[in-house]
Amino acid sequence: MIKKSELNKLLYFDLETVSQFSSLDELKEYNPRLHDCWKKREDYYRKSYSELKDSTSNEIYMDKSPLEPEFGRILCASFGVLEDSGEKRFVSFCSHNELEILESCKKILINTEHKGFKMCGHNVKSFDVPYLGKRMIKLHPRQVLWYLIKNHGK
Repeated sequence: MIKKSELNKLLYFDLETVSQFSSLDELKEYNPRLHDCWKKREDYYRKSYSELKDSTSNEIYMDKSPLEPEFGRILCASFGVLEDSGEKRFVSFCSHNELEILESCKKILINTEHKGFKMCGHNVKSFDVPYLGKRMIKLHPRQVLWYLIKNHGK
């Protein structure tokens, strides 16, 4: 249980995600290999969700790809903190350029880590944090590797 004195050391966090491509055909045209990988995910979704059995491949892609970091991208990242005074502060980074969002997230995360904040939010452990991490690795592999070695490779 969180103590009242710890509330001002929580970083509330949420991501909004979308498909990387506007259609399954666009994915196939841009990256045929990734398209082949998606077909395997589509098979999984069809087997796991009976309500999708009559859906087209494109409908499944548009509905489910935002949930997969390999096929989706971050459209908006929001952070919030509760100040000692009780004031709530929020900031959101929204852009069609995912790199801008990731750079802003990195700055927030580094700043709050140094101040001893802990992340919280709805389903952050199972969705938001892994999603953000995978997107950062994909777009900043050397930088993320350096950070991991520096901070956890001791």
